[in-house]
Amino acid sequence: MLLTIGIPTKNSEKHIMYALKSIARQILPKDLETEIVIVDGNSNDKTLEYIKKGFHIIKESLGTKLTETKILFENVGRIGYARNMIVMNSQGNWILWLDSDNLIEEYYIWKFWHMIRGSETGVAVIYPSRVIFIGKNFMSKAIVCYLYSTLPKVNVNIHKEEQLPVTAMQGVFTRRSDILNIGGFDNRLKAGEDIDLFLKLKQKGYIFKQFNGKLYAFTKDSLRSWLHQALIWDYYKTIIQQTYSIERKVNGKIDLYQDLFRIFENYILSAVYGGRWCNTSQILMTPLLFILRKLSFYLGRKLALYDYKRRYLR
Repeated sequence: MLLTIGIPTKNSEKHIMYALKSIARQILPKDLETEIVIVDGNSNDKTLEYIKKGFHIIKESLGTKLTETKILFENVGRIGYARNMIVMNSQGNWILWLDSDNLIEEYYIWKFWHMIRGSETGVAVIYPSRVIFIGKNFMSKAIVCYLYSTLPKVNVNIHKEEQLPVTAMQGVFTRRSDILNIGGFDNRLKAGEDIDLFLKLKQKGYIFKQFNGKLYAFTKDSLRSWLHQALIWDYYKTIIQQTYSIERKVNGKIDLYQDLFRIFENYILSAVYGGRWCNTSQILMTPLLFILRKLSFYLGRKLALYDYKRRYLR
């Protein structure tokens, strides 16, 4: 069997070597081969230089287990378009999706392989059970502290009701033929293209399964980029919700009370669980990060509702 590892990149010099080295460390079953397809959004930093170095390391490590490496380029600037390029330019039965700031544990692919051998044919998505966040500077470590303040929520399937992967597309295996059968990713989306794809698969009755894998993910290293990410996420999430007629089930007042309660809940959880990841200054920042993150989500949602009324995606 052939497994494609697909990675979209753009100006990813800070983390791409971590991702590629984690691929090089993989212990692969004897009857599994791999190929790597990277789609770059015309990076203007050292991303491509590091990719070539990473490919060399992977080839030395995996040997004949690596059948091909490809670097493709796109100018559209939309993640859905980049992912479709990976699908159309790959030959694998399954695709492992990694972001440039992801790492996978040594037996990640091995665990996936042994799970699918006994899975029913209707399984289209296999996703990891746990994500571990990594921070490199003070702000990113404070963000990690904030994320771990919701510890029970972070390491379980937060989309249990929709049966969607907890990590979105990061570290997820999807059957390539099933992606093609539903028409691929939405080329118009700059974010949320993974949730949109999962909803399409779910509507068609495909099965989602979780496996015992650990995915490592670097957080944003500045407050500005982290909040901008939240705004973009909620913008496209709201567009998708409107497209699929997914309505929120709580009114604004109840939602506000819940958010205010979570500020204090997260603060307490940071103090209780944060000893392994947070120092005192990072714990003290948790309520502020929660408020700012919620504000970014709110702005993204409002902008999306305004644009959707103007027939944004119709």
